[in-house]
Amino acid sequence: MADQPPRLSDLTELQVRRASTIARAARPFGLEAVKAALMCAFEESSLLIHANNGRTTRTDVPLKWRALAALSQEFPHDRVAGEAWTTADSIGMFQQRLMYGYASPDRAGVAALMAVDESTRIFLRGSTYAKTRSFLDPANTRGDIATRIQWANSATAPTTAPTRAWPTNSWPCSG
Repeated sequence: MADQPPRLSDLTELQVRRASTIARAARPFGLEAVKAALMCAFEESSLLIHANNGRTTRTDVPLKWRALAALSQEFPHDRVAGEAWTTADSIGMFQQRLMYGYASPDRAGVAALMAVDESTRIFLRGSTYAKTRSFLDPANTRGDIATRIQWANSATAPTTAPTRAWPTNSWPCSG
């Protein structure tokens, strides 16, 4: 029982609203996109919007990107990522990073990644700003998609997904 997928009854009202927003934003990309976006947002943030205080302990995140990440605190959010090494400069529900080209490196880019609907579209279509990859490769499995899209540099993207396949009946939006 320890490795069971979440049930809708396990989620808070806020998480259900966020899942619904993701599903609406992803629906134009197809049912598989809805499933992949929900799976990734649940894994990355438990369907909560994370701001970043810009005080990561990672030495590989330049001050410019830390300062931009800290701007996320000015937008609606549920939690603030702190100094943990793993938080780097990640923001929003998908834990996207401006440093890797998920959005423009300015206040507007931060706003896009903090908005559930727009960050979902960025997750699925790839960045219109620069470097991130698109969901729309039919050869990818949901696990591949969720893993690869979170890697901006295609040279370092994993070729297989470490995540287990998300059951098709786990979400109310499944067909």
